[in-house]
Amino acid sequence: MVYLPESKVHSAGLILADKPKAVSSRTLVSQLASILGIKRAGHIGTLDPMATGLVGVLLGRATLLASYLMGLSKRYRAEILLGTLTDTDDITGQLIEREPPDRSYPSRKDVVEALEGLIGESLQIPPCYSAISVNGIRSYKRARAGHSFSLPARKVFLFEATILAYCPPELSLDLKVSSGYYIRSLARDLPKALGLCGGTLSNLRRLEIGPFKVEDSVAFPFARQEILDKIIPPKAALSELAELVLDQEELSRFLNGAFLSQIEAKRIIAPIGSKGHLNSYPQGPIKILDGMGDLRALGKFAFSQSLPNKIIKNRNDHLPIESIKNRNEQKIIEANEIFSHNNNEMDTLLTSQRPYLRPLRII
Repeated sequence: MVYLPESKVHSAGLILADKPKAVSSRTLVSQLASILGIKRAGHIGTLDPMATGLVGVLLGRATLLASYLMGLSKRYRAEILLGTLTDTDDITGQLIEREPPDRSYPSRKDVVEALEGLIGESLQIPPCYSAISVNGIRSYKRARAGHSFSLPARKVFLFEATILAYCPPELSLDLKVSSGYYIRSLARDLPKALGLCGGTLSNLRRLEIGPFKVEDSVAFPFARQEILDKIIPPKAALSELAELVLDQEELSRFLNGAFLSQIEAKRIIAPIGSKGHLNSYPQGPIKILDGMGDLRALGKFAFSQSLPNKIIKNRNDHLPIESIKNRNEQKIIEANEIFSHNNNEMDTLLTSQRPYLRPLRII
């Protein structure tokens, strides 16, 4: 794991924290920010207070990367109590129904088959006690107020599911899931698929977020020096993205909103874990680095037929540029020209099949 030098901690970074029980994700973020004296901080995936494990916390300018890290997969160790149904779908809630003591439980083979049927994409109904907004109000607030409502099902993905232990009515699972997947919903729905009244989540620990592992996290209560020693720089936080180093002139133009048309694919460095450079243009976001190797922006390649709806800045006078509209199937610049009159770079973009590089996020 690559960590950030202490001299650069004030600017940006990612810290991996091991959240204990009974501490909210927000409290954890606030404590980290307070210890470091940083005003801007936020997590990349909340954990319920009853859960423990890995929480990724972005610091300083790195909070601008949140939307690119929120979608990472998660791995959990979950313990489910079969035959017990609560209003929160976890052990902290009020009991709704419980199977009788003499109830016979499904075999391990039945549980395996039910889990296999859940692998892949599915529609999942989130718990009513969740942070999802309903008409601007968090659903858990509506549930606590006694409102009767249901949340719409959402597409989620279960990548892997392994039984660690099964001693009815207790079931322990190792789960790798997509972002937005509620383990509490699985704990509720899996037992129903087995013919039981339902189930409830009795324990949950997050082990991984994408490439990040709880073994690399700092433990609570936090010690300032340990935090400083383990802050991951923004570049390393986005290790799964390809990267491109721009020279000073290219970077200056790019950071002022210009799109670049003369970038060859062989300049693009493959993501960490891969080797060498790429032979084609990546479809998703890429990291834009300066000559020192620091992350300065995120960009994306697109072909000239799909010019952006808005250019942020003019590279010549830094004035905002109004939207580019499609008139008679041609792209028309409404305001200042993006490029100077003495070059034909715009004409090249409109006719060439070589993709241009456009800014997504300035860091």
